[in-house]
Amino acid sequence: MTTGIRRSYTKLRGVGQEKDTKTHQMRRIALDTETIVLLREHKARMQQRCHELGAGWSENSFVFGTIS
Repeated sequence: MTTGIRRSYTKLRGVGQEKDTKTHQMRRIALDTETIVLLREHKARMQQRCHELGAGWSENSFVFGTIS
């Protein structure tokens, strides 16, 4: 199974920035079924957590993040 990567998040000198891929094209990566299942479960947990905190969620939200 493959999934697409359309954007990335970088941090330079303490400033975060969301950007396109280097070539501005979607990149495909292959993932095994177990990994896809784990990612979907994690996404569901993050959606639930956002709901509990009263935070917004969209399909463009990142499922992994960092705390500064």
